[in-house]
Amino acid sequence: MQTTGYFTEIINELHRTAGLLINEEAEKLVDAILQAKKIFVAGAGRSELMSKAFAM
Repeated sequence: MQTTGYFTEIINELHRTAGLLINEEAEKLVDAILQAKKIFVAGAGRSELMSKAFAM
């Protein structure tokens, strides 16, 4: 698969995932994160990279 094919697949995965989110629940999560003193994140592979990016 070419690089642009990988990008397309990742974008499609993100679109599918975003479609499963419930806006009110996402807002509650954001509020809880903003009010928290500490947040623990973990992951492996791509999830680990995203966890590190989120933490930064």
